[in-house]
Amino acid sequence: MMEILLADYSRRGWLDGRTVRLPSVVTRPALVNGALSSFASDLIRELAEGRTYTCPIGPDGQLWLLSLQACVQHLQQAAAAPANVLPAGRVWNLPALRASAAEVVAALCRRYGPDLAQQISYVPQATMQAQFAQWPPLRTDIAQRLGMAHDGDLDTLISRALAP
Repeated sequence: MMEILLADYSRRGWLDGRTVRLPSVVTRPALVNGALSSFASDLIRELAEGRTYTCPIGPDGQLWLLSLQACVQHLQQAAAAPANVLPAGRVWNLPALRASAAEVVAALCRRYGPDLAQQISYVPQATMQAQFAQWPPLRTDIAQRLGMAHDGDLDTLISRALAP
């Protein structure tokens, strides 16, 4: 509803609205905030800190991931983009890496060693699997036209996600 309202108000010239749809932004601090999507950050953070982790999606579950650093950069770009280059609907998806949970674990193993793989177990929960693990390939034509890109690869995303 808000996307439609912002687009309509922008079309009428009442404001210059922009709406970007965020993928899973990683790594968030370890806070109990009720956000179901925080498991993607937990997956990276818990294994990186040497703790065991029970993943609520299966190893082949597909995620859309973006580092906080890249997300902030894209939000700044979205705010600064000239109005005449924005889509009429004023809404677009931010770019993200599409990777399976197993691919994220493999990237963590490249960084911390192969034994890390023993610290994860997969116990898919139906709701989590349905809501977060079945993402199709992501089209981000508008974001790309505006000069936005995802983190490049999982190794870079993980480095950025774990940076202080």
